[in-house]
Amino acid sequence: MAVDDEQVRSLLNHQNGRSPTSGLAQWNRTTTFYYAADRTPIDGPLLVLNGDGPAAGPVNHAMVLSQASERYAPPGMHLIAANVVGRAPQSESQIEQLERATRAQLERWFGAGVTGWTVVGGYPIVHALPHCAHAEWQQSNPQLMDGVYVCGDYREMPSIQGALASGRRAAESVLRHSS
Repeated sequence: MAVDDEQVRSLLNHQNGRSPTSGLAQWNRTTTFYYAADRTPIDGPLLVLNGDGPAAGPVNHAMVLSQASERYAPPGMHLIAANVVGRAPQSESQIEQLERATRAQLERWFGAGVTGWTVVGGYPIVHALPHCAHAEWQQSNPQLMDGVYVCGDYREMPSIQGALASGRRAAESVLRHSS
């Protein structure tokens, strides 16, 4: 059975009354808003970074995706992505409030034309990537107890590579213990 780290904790706590999964991941949150526009605010496939910090607004970075590939938007239109790191509201009213703050910051960056952009969608992700408090990451034993193995990017360096390496380590451990 494949489950996330919170479900592992819950299942194992119910099974044996103890917590072999202490120290599981704390998660970074993110929300990405996508906008459609008839004009691009910048020329070229550039990533625009917030160099002023959180006081400048919620946007961490933005990009005109259709400048990277014209296929990301219909002819004559542009697709813009603005990413907010650390926030993933779950109610519609909170998402709308965050979108307004995002749009206000984008307007300060790119000018009044931002008011004409159409919101394509806003996508909050509560479990974007595991929080990594330090650059040196230790590999963890994939076997929690007899017959129970865990893997995922929350057990390694938070990344696709970490998820793949952790999965491989868990599979190798299962094979070793089943021989």
